[in-house]
Amino acid sequence: MSFFVGNSRFPKAPKTPLFVCYMELAEVIPPAYFLTGVLEHTPRIGEIFAFIPYLDLPYYALDEEKAIAFITNTGKRGWLSKDNIDTFFEDRNHYLIDSEMPSYVLESFEKRFAEGGWETTIQLWKDINWEQHFRLRTDDGDIDLIPIEWFREYPHVDVCGFCGHTNPKRFLNRDIECEACNFNPKRDETVVESQSENNSTFDEQFSDKWG
Repeated sequence: MSFFVGNSRFPKAPKTPLFVCYMELAEVIPPAYFLTGVLEHTPRIGEIFAFIPYLDLPYYALDEEKAIAFITNTGKRGWLSKDNIDTFFEDRNHYLIDSEMPSYVLESFEKRFAEGGWETTIQLWKDINWEQHFRLRTDDGDIDLIPIEWFREYPHVDVCGFCGHTNPKRFLNRDIECEACNFNPKRDETVVESQSENNSTFDEQFSDKWG
């Protein structure tokens, strides 16, 4: 016997949870100063970065550079070392959240995150669990889908198609095994790949029209 429910609907997937820490570049970076990490543009005073605690990065980025991933309000992704951020940036979470005037930057970030399917939770810089953040990914048998989508079309990494670990970019030699699970992209079959409903890039989704 079958029972039909009149208000039945197809279930909707939840948004992907993501911790975010908003930081502002408060100090001028000297021309000869070399920032540690991957940065494709020259930061400007007052620019807000959304840093992403606990997002998986290549081993060298976490273990040697002590870095954390970021995205700017124009969609530029990368990572910077914690020391660089402590030196040149200030935590602006309270300012953005508690300001009596609406924050255009915060509203824009939140809108873009929501459009991309991310549900953000703000975490203060001082409250980040750095031991957990710098922990290296190992073969735990799980698939981390967040890096697969976060680093889609990002040219500086190769995300593992088996476990989702963010590996260093493989250029000529593409049969290097995954740091975390030993998956070989040339020998083994990919379990999951990033898919997009449209042809827009990550940067285009974070339009520079509102940066």
